[in-house]
Amino acid sequence: AQLRNRRYSGDDHFDFGHSMIGAGLFNYTKGWFLWTPMALIGLSGIFTMLKNNRSLVLTVVLFFTIMIYVVFSWNIWWYGGGFACRPMLDTLPVLAIPLASLITFVYYDTRFILKTAFSIILIFCITLNIFQTYQYSLGLLYWGGVNKSYYWRVFGKTTVTDDDRKLLQDDN
Repeated sequence: AQLRNRRYSGDDHFDFGHSMIGAGLFNYTKGWFLWTPMALIGLSGIFTMLKNNRSLVLTVVLFFTIMIYVVFSWNIWWYGGGFACRPMLDTLPVLAIPLASLITFVYYDTRFILKTAFSIILIFCITLNIFQTYQYSLGLLYWGGVNKSYYWRVFGKTTVTDDDRKLLQDDN
């Protein structure tokens, strides 16, 4: 199927036997962790929850396991037009729980270097997401068909050339 030109049709359906979890999380077209790296940082907070919020760990892990499996079992796992992995937007309030646990863990630690490094990572992820949203609004990051070569070619740019566009792919 051509990603850039593919629209929803009456044939769209869940395919639980062929969930596209790997693509949904890491693909350059719409991978949740690639386009929203703060989500990966937030999920890593589950490990700090094991120490401080053990009673919530099972609930959070089950929620994300089920959501990721169901969301990426849709036969159009990239969910058409829109920025990044839009069906995972609904998970952000729950993602705030492990993220808050991680932030609390890091900022209550006495090591200055850990706090500084973590702050730099958070600022980078927030800035990247805002900038990529801007690139999307300019039409540099397309809602489909972005591949590794094109993504890195336009990384940090506000304009693209015809040579850049040649790197876009129709199929994924």
